Amino acid sequence: MKKICRLLLVLSVLLIGTGLSVQAQGPTVRVQLAFILDGSRSIHPTNFTLMTYGLARALNDSSIVPRDGTVEVCVVQFGCPDAEEGIREELAPIVITETTIGHIVSHIRQIEQGRGDTPTAAGIRLGTALLRGSPNFARAERQVINVATDGLPYDPAKFPDDPYDGAKADALAAGHEAQAAGIDELDAEVVGDLGQRPGQLDFFLDLVFPQPAKLVPPGGMAPGFVRIVSDFSDFAAAIDEKLASILASPTPTWTLNPTVPPSETPTPGGTVPPTLTATPGGEETGTPGPTMTQPPLSPTPGPSLTASLTPTGGPSPGVTPSSTWVPFPTGSPEPTAKPSPPGGATPTPFPGPTPAPEVPEGSSLLLLLSGLGALGGYWSWRRGRKGR
Repeated sequence: MKKICRLLLVLSVLLIGTGLSVQAQGPTVRVQLAFILDGSRSIHPTNFTLMTYGLARALNDSSIVPRDGTVEVCVVQFGCPDAEEGIREELAPIVITETTIGHIVSHIRQIEQGRGDTPTAAGIRLGTALLRGSPNFARAERQVINVATDGLPYDPAKFPDDPYDGAKADALAAGHEAQAAGIDELDAEVVGDLGQRPGQLDFFLDLVFPQPAKLVPPGGMAPGFVRIVSDFSDFAAAIDEKLASILASPTPTWTLNPTVPPSETPTPGGTVPPTLTATPGGEETGTPGPTMTQPPLSPTPGPSLTASLTPTGGPSPGVTPSSTWVPFPTGSPEPTAKPSPPGGATPTPFPGPTPAPEVPEGSSLLLLLSGLGALGGYWSWRRGRKGR
């Protein structure tokens, strides 16, 4: 019996330790990025180095790319004649942290140019597979593929009779497949003069998504964009702008839940002071603005309200949101309002409460074994006392 009790206690301790390790995991990846680099022979080796070093520099800028475990990156090169389908996985999906950033930057700078043809489709497909194969795919908010190239696809190995048109159609098909597979965005930086071959711009505008595509100037970014980069020396600046746009903090949304204090029973035509609760991003509770006149159509227990919440600042003490309250009949949907900052500034969400830790899988088994361990210990103690 003593051996069984000891075994149960050991199992309980192990399961408790496992549960704590699950709860102590780092932040969830928010954005997955796949960079698809053109390594074909049409790009001069010096320009290829400018491209890889520009990407490494952009990722290494902590003011743009956070190192808190919320961003994952992978890199693919197409145009590698010594690799199957002319593509090579240069950097497997890896989460960017203070610990990993050195490896990421060093690895990207050491990428060797393939100097083959231009199988753009194969590069997009491998990037899609890497993002989907990552354990973070199901949890991440966004998956973004970025193609960096100097021109149209060209794949005589796969399409010997029509290497240009066949490769173009294949790349468009790969883009559609990526979107159908759950990739949220595909963008392209095209370096050089798009007038070299007819239809180049139209092809890239058809390739990117979400549609409709956007041809953006320097400094302009939008999901599903094509950016023409004059030369490879400007590539790093273009990637900086892209990453800053993609990794910007999301706009917070507050759900407003007006309530009536229990001590005040509203009557048709009467007035009640509404109470505001704003979530997520923190809670702001109070009595904003004037009292509300309840419309005659609203029966008890209380009115329904719509409201617009405009944050007037960040989480500094004394900064409070302003609200406008408009009554409408009971039974309408619960109101949801997004902050509209004055002057177009990006609002800073209110500091939120620390979320309750998730209960790790196997908690029921953990509690059962813990109880059995305690019960076994009790009977062992009883037998010891009888033996005396």
